[in-house]
Amino acid sequence: MRRNQERVFVTREQELGLRKNRIITPSNIDAWFGYWRGDDELTQQQVRELAEAGFDPATVETMDVFLRTTAKQLWVPSGAFGAPPNYPWRRIRCPIVGRRLDGRVKVIAPIGDRKLVWEDGSINRPKTRNRRAL
Repeated sequence: MRRNQERVFVTREQELGLRKNRIITPSNIDAWFGYWRGDDELTQQQVRELAEAGFDPATVETMDVFLRTTAKQLWVPSGAFGAPPNYPWRRIRCPIVGRRLDGRVKVIAPIGDRKLVWEDGSINRPKTRNRRAL
């Protein structure tokens, strides 16, 4: 190596063309969980998505979406017998980004994904039995 020539150190990330900061994402992400700052009404991810879509987070129309908690989200002691617990409902505030003619509303979920919900705030309609099959 010559004296005038500088040494250039290349990291493995640069060599492979990867990002400097690695991002690890868990599998099976629930779109209805997010990160709120203090008493903010919307999550950081919702505010970011609204800004990218051209909406003002302070004046956007919002609605309440109702979800039933699952056993995965609650702690139930092992060996608890009997009827399954009556899981509580959660109310989540979501900004509206569009409406459809079939009665569904496009909202931004707390994780930042766009989801379709019904106008009354429910995620899905109760399934009815197929009467033709009977």
